[in-house]
Amino acid sequence: ILPKRILAIAYQRKAKEEIEQRLQERYNIRNVNVGTFHKLGKGILEETGKEFRHTDIVNENKKHEMIQKIFKHKIDNEQDFYKLFLKFVKTLHDKDTKADLKSKVEALAYARERTYFSIDNTRVNSQAEKEIKDFFLTHKLNGKPIEARYEPDVDGFRPDFYLPQYDLFIEHWALNEKGEVPNWFSQPTDEYKKTMEMKKKWFAEHEKLLVETFAHEYKEDEPDQFIGLLKERVLQKLQTRHKGIFEFTLKTYDEIVELVWQSYRTPADDIVNLITTAKTYGLTPARIAKKLHNGSWTSKQLAFGNLTLPVYSTYEDVLREHGKIDFEDMINSAIDELEKNRNLRADAYDHILIDEYQDISAQRYRLIKKLMERNPKCKLFCVGDDWQSIMGFSGSNLHFFVNFEQYFE
Repeated sequence: ILPKRILAIAYQRKAKEEIEQRLQERYNIRNVNVGTFHKLGKGILEETGKEFRHTDIVNENKKHEMIQKIFKHKIDNEQDFYKLFLKFVKTLHDKDTKADLKSKVEALAYARERTYFSIDNTRVNSQAEKEIKDFFLTHKLNGKPIEARYEPDVDGFRPDFYLPQYDLFIEHWALNEKGEVPNWFSQPTDEYKKTMEMKKKWFAEHEKLLVETFAHEYKEDEPDQFIGLLKERVLQKLQTRHKGIFEFTLKTYDEIVELVWQSYRTPADDIVNLITTAKTYGLTPARIAKKLHNGSWTSKQLAFGNLTLPVYSTYEDVLREHGKIDFEDMINSAIDELEKNRNLRADAYDHILIDEYQDISAQRYRLIKKLMERNPKCKLFCVGDDWQSIMGFSGSNLHFFVNFEQYFE
């Protein structure tokens, strides 16, 4: 085989250099086409007349930096994006599934067993109580963080919330508009109401400030409306006993990050990974938006997808505006050119060799498949080890490796 009709592909530049070195030193074979997938994509594009300066190509470090900058700019300047961030943060400890609950019995069992966790990973009894706890965790009152103890032991019983700075209690009663507890509740309505009256009597006798909310006031698709009622009632109660004006304000992004991640990370890293993976599957922002709208997702998946989408869209706009291309674009565009031009790289290879094949992605598979179609007599040799697959964060999929015969003859 003529060396120039052999294509050898590695994932990293270091591995590519090792292959070249072995061919030359061990076998005295030179002029083999050895390169990375990205170099292969770039070479195909250049054959079509496109030219790339070094500064036109966004490497992985630069891509991460650009996406971080876009994310931070949106956090600092776009109120709606900050709300998407808060919505995502509130789902971090969610344990919900996207299981399709077909029967009423299944739905009741799920409601009975379902667990809820606040931003600081406190286990609470309902989604409404989670909203209350998360509200106090993400807000300040008159510029000061709010301590909201959940179910503290008070004189032999446990109120839902206690704000020690203001000696104020909050009870979220699990009653519907008919004054009944839900079917999945552990206590019957009569027993629950007796406990409720006992608590209210204690609050009155000890002259405690009490704010009440009810299960029927909380609508899962309108949590802001419920929180609006809570804020209004808390402020009204405070003003009956304390002088001055009270005002709730949102905590800053840095304060939320410190609360949730202790500042050792941010969602931006995961956003970069999702954008990379999306591009390896050819998923544009428009296609992701459609998937989010039509698919069945957990609340966490949906919240993270909605947080990533505007960042992804802006990143693509910035690339276009500055005439730049990233590594994923390089391969996707090469595939597009191969599909448009049937003579491109036709009858160019007798052997294609791929190293570390366990890290193959849908995108890279499509590129190799196109080259094999253009070179029907070409032999394909791949080497890899599924136990060494570490590139899932960038879109690699072991399915292409362990089911190799489904994709190639």
